[in-house]
Amino acid sequence: MFYLEFLSNELFLELFEYLSSIDLVQSFFNINHRFNNLIYIHLQTHYLDFQSCTKTQFDFLCQQILPSITNHVVSLRLSDDDNTPEQIARFFSYNLSFSHFTHLKSLSIHQIYSFDSLQSIINQLPQLIHLTYLNLTRYYIIFNEIYDIHIIDRIRTLSKLTHCNLDITRDSDCCFCTPSIQTASIQYLSIPYLECTVQQLIQFLHHLRHLYFLNAHVYDHSNDFESISTRKYFSIKILHLQFDGSFESLKILLQTFPNLSKLRIVIKSGFFNGYQWQNLIETYLSNLIILQFKMSCSFPYEHQLNEILESFSSSFWIEQHQWFVQCYWSQSNIFPLIHIYTLPYIFEDFTYLETNQTNSTTTKFYSFDHVKNLYSTSISFTNSSITDRNLSKIRYLYLTSHLDDLLNSFQIQFTRLEILKLVFFDQIADQTLRNLQDFLSQLPRLHTLIYSTWSKDNRFPSSLIHPSIRQLDLRGSMIFYTSQDCQNLIQSSIGQQCQILFINIQEQIDIIHLLNHLEHLRVLIVKCYSLTNWLEQNLPTTCTISNSNQEIRIWIR
Repeated sequence: MFYLEFLSNELFLELFEYLSSIDLVQSFFNINHRFNNLIYIHLQTHYLDFQSCTKTQFDFLCQQILPSITNHVVSLRLSDDDNTPEQIARFFSYNLSFSHFTHLKSLSIHQIYSFDSLQSIINQLPQLIHLTYLNLTRYYIIFNEIYDIHIIDRIRTLSKLTHCNLDITRDSDCCFCTPSIQTASIQYLSIPYLECTVQQLIQFLHHLRHLYFLNAHVYDHSNDFESISTRKYFSIKILHLQFDGSFESLKILLQTFPNLSKLRIVIKSGFFNGYQWQNLIETYLSNLIILQFKMSCSFPYEHQLNEILESFSSSFWIEQHQWFVQCYWSQSNIFPLIHIYTLPYIFEDFTYLETNQTNSTTTKFYSFDHVKNLYSTSISFTNSSITDRNLSKIRYLYLTSHLDDLLNSFQIQFTRLEILKLVFFDQIADQTLRNLQDFLSQLPRLHTLIYSTWSKDNRFPSSLIHPSIRQLDLRGSMIFYTSQDCQNLIQSSIGQQCQILFINIQEQIDIIHLLNHLEHLRVLIVKCYSLTNWLEQNLPTTCTISNSNQEIRIWIR
């Protein structure tokens, strides 16, 4: 007879790697003293991650188990996203406080939904005296600079903080009062939404003497640089930058970081040629080893394309640094665009351009393995120079335009695709629907389907089937589903397996019908013509209800 307890501690810890921390704690905690100690060891190196747990799991753990293990939790992640709406407020409603997590080193708060939750988090941050990693992102909250200043004030008290990711921003184009962060311990700082000028960014970083990595967003078309500080930040070695501005402002900014070894920059509406880049690097960035950029601008005249590539073809680019560049452009008269980027392409987003062409400063093949999100409004991939071996790791695909042609012309195998967004502008033909079903059958990992239509005659086709779809988003435009539409969804295969549903409906009673007949539904996010206190009076008290942007988010189970 085999006894589970005969296994060694080392083997148990290895087996624990195949379980989420939530499932592990729920299944094994309090079996005996030995298992408790093994869980404590596991939690020293793993997140207690509530981001995707069910409401039943969350309520049970917060009430029955979490109060007993808070002093053993080193990493905690909470989330108010669409999988777990109002989770953060519910967490605090159980009389849990950050002060209970006496050894917490890492805190990640994902998509905070309300100001009340945000304020609770801000007020409790100083209690986390051992915190080294902090990640705060918000949901649909309107950005408020007062709260951003409060966040920074609290960060000053975190003397051990080394990694900080904040989505702070400014309120308007004419208002920027956010102070500098005065926590000298920070080595990694990400503020990708704090759109600021060169001077403002330099001031923001004033006290960060040990900063090694910076992710920032600069918007600066100013020509007045006399008042800009000449301070140098010698500790910064890696810079990720989203930039919109003049070449002069970029030059002023980059000379502030003379020890940069890696620069990654996205310029969404501008272009600087290879001669400008070479002069900047040779003058101010002599330690630069890795350069990764993507620049986009309107399509120039045909003869200028050769001039663009020629500027990146000198010995400085090809021989000294082996930095190769590719131009990717559309000859469309409607959207004449050109993208210039370094190879290999290391950015997660890629937009497929209709009637595209490419040209490079190298004949060597480079894959596009880093691309996770592909956007296409073109008719066909048939003539694309981007083949299946280039785009083998796509997770998100956005398709629109003439889908009947597009779905029938794919050469790419989307075997790793997880999220598919379809946008229909015209009525769906029967052949398009058949092509769509054939396409779905080629997506073994698909779990989310976003079906958006601008035609009132296009409702979600209940005949579609796919065994792994668990999240269905039927929002988009202002189409509201009737009671009959809801009944068709209830009777559909995808509806019956759906766990998270987004939908606009005409009659509030259909909310009850959806909840009663979609047995696997965990979260319903709904917009209706008339929703008042009716929901609270008619839904079970176990449901968590929140309201924002005319949408009701219901966390069911």
